Amino acid sequence: MPALFNGTPITGRESLFEWLPQKTGTFASAWGKSIWDATDPTDYFSFDTANLVRKFGPDWRSKGYQEALERLKRWGFCGIGKWSEILPNIPSCPVLHYQAPTLGRHPDIFDPAVQAQIRQSLQQQIGPHRNDPYILGWSINNEYQEIITNQEIQEILAKGADVPAKRAFVDEALKTRYHDNVAAMATAWKVSPPNLQTLYQMTPHPPADDLEMLRQFFAKSYYAFLYNTVKQIDPHHLYFGFWIVPGWWQNKSDWSLIAPYCDVIGYDRYGYTFEDDLLQQLLASTHKPVLDGEFCFPPYYKGQRGFSKWFTSVDNDADEAPLYTKWARDAASNPYCVGFFWFMYRDEPITGKGPGRGPEKVYGENYAFGIVDVTDRPRWDLATAMHDANVELNKMHAAAKTSVAAQ
Repeated sequence: MPALFNGTPITGRESLFEWLPQKTGTFASAWGKSIWDATDPTDYFSFDTANLVRKFGPDWRSKGYQEALERLKRWGFCGIGKWSEILPNIPSCPVLHYQAPTLGRHPDIFDPAVQAQIRQSLQQQIGPHRNDPYILGWSINNEYQEIITNQEIQEILAKGADVPAKRAFVDEALKTRYHDNVAAMATAWKVSPPNLQTLYQMTPHPPADDLEMLRQFFAKSYYAFLYNTVKQIDPHHLYFGFWIVPGWWQNKSDWSLIAPYCDVIGYDRYGYTFEDDLLQQLLASTHKPVLDGEFCFPPYYKGQRGFSKWFTSVDNDADEAPLYTKWARDAASNPYCVGFFWFMYRDEPITGKGPGRGPEKVYGENYAFGIVDVTDRPRWDLATAMHDANVELNKMHAAAKTSVAAQ
């Protein structure tokens, strides 16, 4: 969507750019700050926004939105996916972020005070939209960020007895692994003297199997709390989890760990085909509907336009079209797939979307992910293929509904 999301960091590398306007006046709305860190003083500039200002004038924002949404409708898309704003009367799938202290990577989900903070944070975001029929569903955070790792389990076990998560870990291991035999557990965890208080207080060294059990215990507790909280706030919409990435996890069990705690498994997967052997195994293992939140085939123009090469990149615009067509058809014919989102509407800036500060030429991602370039021009080979494939899928969907209604 036409927003400052595509801003590129400027501070420290002003000399790289042939043209930069004043921060006041006509192009003031193209200047902004980091989307990564509200305390970062680095100045960002969006050439996408500047070009929309040139195209539409002072009313660039509303006209830009209107144009973008009309394009997506004409190209056969049903709404907007991850990372987009909630817009009136437009199907969307917001990604939520909660505010709460963490033990490192994740909050202490066993602490009632932390639970209350997360609940309040989610309530503030979900509450105003709980009856909005255009919300497809909710998700929280993204990808590897939400995977529980072995390292964080070890870090929690190294904390003191006053940390609720550590006490919960000790209690769970004692009950399920050692059948309440404190001496046996103390020996296995290499702590002395062999009593419960020592297990709570000292830094233990559990066997690998115990660590994995505790990792899964923490993951189930965390995912269950988020799922139940979202559904208590809003029982009317779907919950998609956190967009797990097959292979980008602690191990394969992470897919099955999230399955009971979402209505549809939201996942991201970049590949030249809709599925591979791993995804086939995962889908068959849980028998749950899935929604693909990100995929694309960004051209890198063989390095001639400044874009970097993504691991599903193609040489040029025309190479994307047949890949999208086949991918969309395969997704639509898969019995578990209920939808997919293309990532994304606009290309990223060739100098990177950040974060970063200084003289380097690129900070962060700089891929031609979009259907539309920096000058707001559609890449017509891709857009045309998307239209044809999406219209075909919509007809398939309509025929299926007619068939069901006729039975």
